[in-house]
Amino acid sequence: MSESLQQPTFDGLSARKRRTSRTQPKARAVAKRNPIAHVALNVQAPHLGRLFDYQVLEDQDELAVPGALVSVRFGQRARVHGVIWSRDDTTSVPANALKPLTQVMSAQPLVPESLREDIVAVARAYGGTPANVLRNAVPTYVKKVDKEYTVTVQKLDLGVPVLPEDVRARVEAQYGVLLERYERAETLRRAQEDHAFASFIWDCMPGTDVWARDLATLAAHHVARGEQAVLVMPTQRHVQRMVKALQRLGLERYSLPEDLDHYDARAVVGVLDASLTPPERCASYLAVRDGLIRCVVGVRSAMYAPVEDHALWVMFDDCAYQNADGNMPHANARGVLRLRAQAHGGIFLAAGNARSATSEWETGDQVVATSVGGPSTGLHPMSDALRPVMPQVRWLNRDELARMADPTMGARIPHTAVRAIRQALRYGPVLLSIPHDGISESLSCAHCLRQARCMRCSGPLVRTAQQSVRCQWCAAAAGDWTCPHCHHDKLRVIRVGAAGTIQELRGLFRDVPLVVSSAAAPQGILESVDSAPKIVVAPVGDEPRVTAGEGTTAAYQAVAILDAWTSLYERGLDAYTETLNRWMHVVSLCAPRTHGGVALVLGETDAVLVNALSTWNSAVLARQECEERQEAVLPPAISAATIWGDRETVMDMLDAIGVRGAGEWATLPASQGGMPAVLGPVPIAPPRTLAHRDRMMEGMNDRVKAVVRVPTASRDALARRLAAASARFGAQGAQKELKYHMDPKDLM
Repeated sequence: MSESLQQPTFDGLSARKRRTSRTQPKARAVAKRNPIAHVALNVQAPHLGRLFDYQVLEDQDELAVPGALVSVRFGQRARVHGVIWSRDDTTSVPANALKPLTQVMSAQPLVPESLREDIVAVARAYGGTPANVLRNAVPTYVKKVDKEYTVTVQKLDLGVPVLPEDVRARVEAQYGVLLERYERAETLRRAQEDHAFASFIWDCMPGTDVWARDLATLAAHHVARGEQAVLVMPTQRHVQRMVKALQRLGLERYSLPEDLDHYDARAVVGVLDASLTPPERCASYLAVRDGLIRCVVGVRSAMYAPVEDHALWVMFDDCAYQNADGNMPHANARGVLRLRAQAHGGIFLAAGNARSATSEWETGDQVVATSVGGPSTGLHPMSDALRPVMPQVRWLNRDELARMADPTMGARIPHTAVRAIRQALRYGPVLLSIPHDGISESLSCAHCLRQARCMRCSGPLVRTAQQSVRCQWCAAAAGDWTCPHCHHDKLRVIRVGAAGTIQELRGLFRDVPLVVSSAAAPQGILESVDSAPKIVVAPVGDEPRVTAGEGTTAAYQAVAILDAWTSLYERGLDAYTETLNRWMHVVSLCAPRTHGGVALVLGETDAVLVNALSTWNSAVLARQECEERQEAVLPPAISAATIWGDRETVMDMLDAIGVRGAGEWATLPASQGGMPAVLGPVPIAPPRTLAHRDRMMEGMNDRVKAVVRVPTASRDALARRLAAASARFGAQGAQKELKYHMDPKDLM
């Protein structure tokens, strides 16, 4: 005799009856062909950076194509988004553990095959996972936008737009004029005609927004040939100026037409970055994918634009810190664009005012090809083209003022500069460029005032909290430091910054209107000023443009670079290059010498900076930088990565990749000095974003950073070792902080 078991109840309550389902769920049929989808999930853990297998059901078969966006169950999470990477009929997952796709979200493949291949290549090059790259490459999907877009495109039967004949003729004429100004420019034309990969370093001409005009010409010419172009800018202001330059050539902003009567074949320019709303960005992304947008302009995220084939990939200002992604795998726009150009037989062009050390190195004979770098051709303006557009550059340092017997040579703005500014004010506005606001501290030689640098690795010396002097890069003590320039051994503290400029100017120019353009100013950053005489004070990058009626662009009659001496105490690896880049930007806003334009450099600085500025030849400085870095065994003479986080975990990582102790890469080759591969580790502060209580977490108060150096030929192998070691630590359940960055801009 059997008894039924019931759930105990309180007195007076009836027992709860078990619910029984009247109908069993109907089993859904599996797709007959290629029923296995290999999916890249939006899961950022390094040990989960692989494809996961899911079952495709029969009613999902038509939409579940490679590149489609899907949602799936993953572990305890009910809904995780991912992208189908491929489909076939094989899987290593047991049949009873294979889960079906929950939902196919996109009506069309969202990530084309070529972009999927590029995402894998970028992840491999920077030591990350495809999921790391995917979250940065693909914008938020908006189903309503996709549906409306698909219906309209199919209804209107829109194909790849072709620029009107008059626009193409204008672009071709402008392109011919542009190439006549540059040395070796025919190599660029041949590369476009041959549809073969080529890499170029483009030194921009001086003049207000001339860089935008010239890059727009290059991009428009490529579009006129039936190809696509991608232009990556450092800031939103650069994006806006780039779009305006394209519009002056006859190209227009893209918008999806309601009907064929509103279709404009010139509307081929699209902005693709985070400044757009999610629906706008999704719509632009879809139009780029389908080739309706032929010219993509944006900040860093535009480097992942889904363009095809022989595109032109341009980045402006590879000195800008914005080029490196803040998220893993910290991919750099320069490397990503070059990698994608090479993968698709396109053209990569790194443009800027000042040529970086990396760009100069790539034009030399010692360059070693990697996945993100290699030989390039330098394109520099001809001297005959430069001479008519350059202003006069005057360096008013102590020696020059003494030669001129200026009694105010110790002043921030000496009398000679005041006289030159007053002369220029008779004809138009004058720009006074100041360093960035805020105060920072640097150590220098007490005798010659040059920045104090480590005798071991050339890193900047800093005072620690305990008032000892150490290198900021390798943490070596500097108790026996001696200046390599004057051989004195005394140090002094230099505090750099800019304050009180307006008050000082009011005393010098009582009768002149003063305008401030700055994020900290009451009126903020000004977009433009008229051409009436006035003094405009602005930090670098915040300068308003001069307009001369009907929106036409004019120029400042004079520009003055104040506090040039601060250039001697910048601490970054690219400090001199960045200084020259800022100064060239400022001087480019000045009228040419033939129109009375004059640029003043006020204060002490390194002569090589002024020489490069006055000749508009940044390669002079870049070559010196390359020589010094080769001697110090620093990038680009070698490849480097920074590793930071919890001290113990960082040390374990250094052991795992073989750069410590008896490791394979513990010592650099004899040809590169035979010195230790690792600089540091040095202590670093907890992240500023952490609350005080979070800083008490294990490891957060014992954070360190180390620099790993390897020969350039081993650069890609280093990225693979970092990724593999990080995945192992993650799989072992490591909870402590551990991060790394390939090809960092700075080593600090």
